[in-house]
This record gives sequence, C-alpha cells and structure tokens, in this order.
Amino acid sequence: MAATLGHAREVAFGASGGASTQQILCNSCTLGKRATHVEPEEMPGSRFKRADSVAEGTIGVDGTVTWNPRADELTDLLPFIVGGAKTGSDPYTYDEAETLPTMVWDVNKHSAADAFRYDACKVNRAVFASDAQSQLLSCALDIIGSTDEADGTTMPTLTPSVLRPLLHRQMVLTLGGTAYKVGRLELEINNNLNTSLYLNDQVLTEIPEGVATVMLRLQLLWDATNKTAFYEKAVAGFTGTNTIVYTRGTNILTFTLGACQRPEAGTPLASRNDPVMWDVELEVREDIGNTVDAIALGLALT
Repeated sequence: MAATLGHAREVAFGASGGASTQQILCNSCTLGKRATHVEPEEMPGSRFKRADSVAEGTIGVDGTVTWNPRADELTDLLPFIVGGAKTGSDPYTYDEAETLPTMVWDVNKHSAADAFRYDACKVNRAVFASDAQSQLLSCALDIIGSTDEADGTTMPTLTPSVLRPLLHRQMVLTLGGTAYKVGRLELEINNNLNTSLYLNDQVLTEIPEGVATVMLRLQLLWDATNKTAFYEKAVAGFTGTNTIVYTRGTNILTFTLGACQRPEAGTPLASRNDPVMWDVELEVREDIGNTVDAIALGLALT
C-alpha cells in the first residue's frame, strides 16, 4: 500500500472527442462520476429497508476545478466559458454565444498510466477572483458532464505553462469610464446548465444552456467617492467603459462588461479599529442601447 499525494497529480483539458491538449497547474479537482440508487417507497412488513429493492439510477459527471491561471492556459479555455470561438492572432478575442462547446478533461488521480477521462463536458459556472491578501488571480470552474469516465486512460504528455500567475495588484477595474480601487474582486459567469434531461437513458441526453447570469462582486472602501458612485445607483447602472484588466508585462487578460446594475442593498458598519469596507454586488447585462454584450474577453500573450 502506498499513499498518493496531491502534488504528483495532473489535470488537463481539450476539445471534446479526443485527448486533452492543455495541462493546467491545478490547485484542486473534484471532477468525478456521481451515481444514484433508486428504491420504491414500499411496505415490506418491516421498518428496515430491503437491499433487493434497490436499483441503479442515473449517472452524472460533475465537479470543480480550481487553479491560478496563467495567460497561455486561458488561450483555448475561454471559448468553453462564454461560447464564442477564439478569433484573432494574439491578441485574441472571445465573444459570448448562445451555445457552449463541449470539452474533455483528463485527470491523473493515481498514475499517468491509469488516468480518468471525462468527455462531453460543459462549463456550468466560472468564477474569476483576486484580493489584496492572497494577490493571486484564481479561477474556479464548475463542470457538468454527460458521459461516464473512461477509467484506465493514459494521461497525455503535456508541458505545463512557464508563465507567472496574474496578480490583484496588476488589475485595473474601470466602471463607467472611472477607475476604482478594490480590496477584493469576483466575476461570476454562470451558464445555468439544465441537468434534468435523462431521457430514458442512464446518462444525460443533452445539457442545454440556460439563461446566463454574470455577477460582479466588489469589496470597496466606504468613503465619499465610492458612496457617490455606488450608493442608490440609478437603474441604468454603469455604462460606457466597463472593464477588468489584468496585466503582467505582455500578458493581458481583459474582461469587457455590459451594463453593471445594482439595487441598493444596505451599507456597512465595522469594528472601531478596522476600515469600513463595503461589499457591493452588481449584475452585468447586455447594454442593448450601446450594442455592448454582457461579457466579452480579450487575451494577449506577446
């Protein structure tokens, strides 16, 4: 018996239908098969359940992959989050789309010769976040899959990124054309996948996209400038230039946002020795009047 430690594990993704093509330097991965059992609500003459009344139910694949992304790791990942294909040639752009492409994940949980493969997966939710304490930009992907894993797959031999991670201090947040300082930033892109379509099958027949929601969560200082900008914001919200830009040298990750709106949700109060911080949540929607999508992304490497 030999212990398996996490540092020796590998995680990679690619387009559905083949092996992964991009390794990521993963922090954690819970991706795996989830099976169910079903049993009738019967009256067997005893209050204890019978083993022979249990049958195999449905099977799903889901889990969360988290890591601190490098710019080149995101090059082929972003289309799986927003749907639009990669366009351009460094810098690249990625627009929102009505449907999402499917992807494959290869996960070395024990040995490279005995890896797990999860195909026909989609990104249900992506959360990009950074803060002043940890500094590192993080990404968490909630994955939904429709096919059982192939246990015993050989892990593809890939080269991990040699770029350095993106940092909070390298980020510029601009809303309505004005730059703001934040202690914490979180951008959630939720595709709200429908996971109910087990159409006389043990696995999901399809995984259609639901109504997408994009949320921007900020931690601000409660001061006169931020109060004027964010408190009792008019329903139109922030329009015009709404961007989040992480820059490390020539590596530039850009989120271009539509209208950022928020109903008033209260004001903060802190203990006497702490600065008063304000947690603000805005929903990002398409700005039809100014023909701005809810979300678009840009990525430069060189």
